[in-house]
Amino acid sequence: MSSKNYYDILEISKTSTIDEIKKQYKKLALKWHPDRNKEENAESRFKEISEAYEILSDPEKKQRYDNNINLNHNIHFNNPFDIFEQVFKNNSDNFNTQVFNINPSNRHSQTFSFNIGNSNIMSSSTSTSTTIVNGEITEQTTIINNGITTKITKKNGEIISKIVTDNNNNVLSIFNK
Repeated sequence: MSSKNYYDILEISKTSTIDEIKKQYKKLALKWHPDRNKEENAESRFKEISEAYEILSDPEKKQRYDNNINLNHNIHFNNPFDIFEQVFKNNSDNFNTQVFNINPSNRHSQTFSFNIGNSNIMSSSTSTSTTIVNGEITEQTTIINNGITTKITKKNGEIISKIVTDNNNNVLSIFNK
């Protein structure tokens, strides 16, 4: 089991309901989000809070965590900024502007997965960059998983390009709108 105490991280009790967990996550995520909090440890604290929320808000993961059963099982943590957006987004195209009154720009993030207790460690990474030019939102995402690279370009939320390549940069598939 992880040495982290997710209940302490979210400042909740073990008997907290899903709604209480979500409410506390929202409070702490807003407090520690690196776009709002300029303290040196804000981003690492934000990621830790997101990790705790991801485990405790999922009944299966929470049960495994509570019962110390997560060894030798795959553990996958999502991008903490994606978790934040999912929790706070209310079907709004102006999500970042409404929550922060800022424009998103060049947000880079990592997502990883690994297998504990096995010498085969598989990793994947995701890097996302978002820019706004003349009111048009462009998001470029690169996903590398087991040597396969997928590059996705979205404009205003719509996929306009997707290119998949292998380790040797051979093109496996292309989509252009």
